[in-house]
Amino acid sequence: MSKKKKEKWTKENIPDLKGKTIIITGANSGLGLEITRVLSYKNPTIIMACRNLEKAENAKKSILEKNPKAQLDIIQINLSKLSSVKNFAKKFTEKYSKLDILFNNAGVMFASKKITEDGLELHMAANHYGHFVLTGLLLNQLSESENARIVSISSMGHRFGKINFKDLNYDKRYNKTVAYSNSKIANLYFAYELNRKLKETNSSVISIAAHPGWTRTNLQTAGGQIDDSKGQIRFWNFMNKFMSQNVEMGVLPQLRAAFDPDAKGGEYFSPEKFLHLRGYPIIKPSNKRSRNTKIAKQFWEISEKLTGYSYEIS
Repeated sequence: MSKKKKEKWTKENIPDLKGKTIIITGANSGLGLEITRVLSYKNPTIIMACRNLEKAENAKKSILEKNPKAQLDIIQINLSKLSSVKNFAKKFTEKYSKLDILFNNAGVMFASKKITEDGLELHMAANHYGHFVLTGLLLNQLSESENARIVSISSMGHRFGKINFKDLNYDKRYNKTVAYSNSKIANLYFAYELNRKLKETNSSVISIAAHPGWTRTNLQTAGGQIDDSKGQIRFWNFMNKFMSQNVEMGVLPQLRAAFDPDAKGGEYFSPEKFLHLRGYPIIKPSNKRSRNTKIAKQFWEISEKLTGYSYEIS
């Protein structure tokens, strides 16, 4: 067994980050808020990329109350709206010349069918297409940093995901669990294909994926809140009591992907125990389908077409 698998990697392994600039999408709640809180003690400048400004301000206040020295900046973004993604990138690049870490963390889960103003299904829009465009718009700033990293969050749901190129918006049939799972394998196709493209150009930027296991956050119940489904909320609250780990553990795979000096592009970090639902982060390959390079390339081309954004990696 390798040293990476034996050691218990924790937040204590994160070095001082003074002078570093970090973006965290979905930083006002759940995993994103905890990542923000943990990193605020390591002295970087953190951009909280959030949809709801009121919740973002409250989250920022809660961190500053315990850590007055935290360097936090809020810039609004709605990942399900490409115009908002582009506006965020414009504001960021006007203010900051480089970016060290991009956490593609935000997402939606188990929401009823909705087509966004860009004509895209909500799960795929918020979980994949928004981050796809955001990352591309920030590549120049990432390239200005030494050894920058892009960390994309997936989930165990990727095991059930499959991209149906003939029905990407579920015009024929919609199932919220299927839609979520498909968006999570999409995150992996993106993370892996992006890393391949970066490697081909000898870029110092790397792309890594991670999943938090089964972590108690508001993500599971958010879909029920959107749909006003009390049954869905009760179900997830019940299951969380028996299956989940706390958010302090749930953020470790993303944090290790971002700050382990030995981590390599194209790796996938997940919890080590009980079907990889709980425990300290280790490298654990995602399923075979998610590592299909032919599908990844095809999905990349479709993503560029549907978002109207084409990557320029040099």
